[in-house]
Amino acid sequence: MDVDNSDRHNLSPLRHIEAVLFDLDDTILDRERSFSLYCDYVINVIFPDDMPAKEKSGAKEFLIENDKHGYESRERFYKKIIDHWHLPLRSIIFYLCGIRIIITI
Repeated sequence: MDVDNSDRHNLSPLRHIEAVLFDLDDTILDRERSFSLYCDYVINVIFPDDMPAKEKSGAKEFLIENDKHGYESRERFYKKIIDHWHLPLRSIIFYLCGIRIIITI
């Protein structure tokens, strides 16, 4: 059997991984706080300055409720955002930690 090693250099950073941690009970990462900050970010991207604070609070509650503690698929979650605010989008582009994330519905 022939093995193609042409991509082996692309995987070189993986050689240094010694462990993978799964935070299933939020003991390492405070997901509630992290997601709350993410909601603020999303609201400010969609509605930069034209939404009163009270409406932003309601929008944040909508996002938190529909996230279902991370158990809602991202596709459904973002579709709910688009549908709820009647956004003329078929895809949403976010920059998270310098990484471009494109969600296409």
